[in-house]
Amino acid sequence: MLGFFVLSGFLITWLLLKEQDKIGSISLKGFYRRRALRIFPAFYVFWMLSVGTRLLWHGQGQVPWSQAFSAFFYVSNYFHAIFHPSPDFIIHTWSLSAEEQFYLLWPLAFLLFSRRRRLLISGLSLVIAAIWVHRLHLWITAHAVYYITYAFDTRADALLVGCLLALVLKEGLAQRFLTALCQPVWAPLVTALLTGLSVFAGRRFEAFELTAGLTIEPLLVATLICQLVLQSASWPWQWLNSKPTTYLGRISYPLYLYHMLATHLAMRVAARFPALGTPFFVVLAVLIAIGVSACSYEIVEKPFLALKAKTPSKLRNATLSRAPQGMPEESQPSATPLL
Repeated sequence: MLGFFVLSGFLITWLLLKEQDKIGSISLKGFYRRRALRIFPAFYVFWMLSVGTRLLWHGQGQVPWSQAFSAFFYVSNYFHAIFHPSPDFIIHTWSLSAEEQFYLLWPLAFLLFSRRRRLLISGLSLVIAAIWVHRLHLWITAHAVYYITYAFDTRADALLVGCLLALVLKEGLAQRFLTALCQPVWAPLVTALLTGLSVFAGRRFEAFELTAGLTIEPLLVATLICQLVLQSASWPWQWLNSKPTTYLGRISYPLYLYHMLATHLAMRVAARFPALGTPFFVVLAVLIAIGVSACSYEIVEKPFLALKAKTPSKLRNATLSRAPQGMPEESQPSATPLL
């Protein structure tokens, strides 16, 4: 999840920077329109299907409506942080709530300081550091596991690290350091290994996960993003631009939406064929998730994405400024589930 947060913050900020370079300003109306067309149709179809299948399988009395409506209004992160309900229902929507809260706040802050990018970079760095201190304080004084895990004010640093990375690259800061960090073709492997070790340690030790892990991993993911962007043309990493990978990136949002439902369906089917074992369950879950996600993308999302592509005439007629080499163009945000 941290990886999607960092990637989302990075790409959203890069697109805002690109829009400002094209037309000299940021259209908040246009931004929120694009976000709504990208996010809401697929999400609310998913919400209705989730509630509908729960009603079908368990009956109305078994639908946790408080969780369902907290997800509907994009506040499920704070609902789980404060009330930590059990059993969980579509709990993964907490991250979508955090993303939506980020979308509401970040464009406003960007617009206020977009002409003073160095100041914005300094401010972002201070806010990120403040969240680290805030999270550590909550752990030491209250052992607030659920709040640290789900609340926006304890998890926003991952999104802001992505924002900071986009601004640093756009302003050409720390170029020597980034070159040394990203140039070796094997560098992404080292960063991925360190990220995996941090995740493993977090699974073993809760204190590490909720303090050091949540601090270290966004920085490692930001490093990995930078490395993969600069190494994408190198032979070991060219598969990232292949058609299957690109398509998975395109349907990554519905994949995230439906992966838990697909897992549940696969469990019900696999239970009828116990002799086939775990491999059958895993393959079936993956196939169901991809199939449902592809249907969501083709049937639900595409018509609204076509509307999203219709940009205002002022932006459409502006002279396009070329992005720095290796940086993502506007056609690429599908690599993240919410863009």
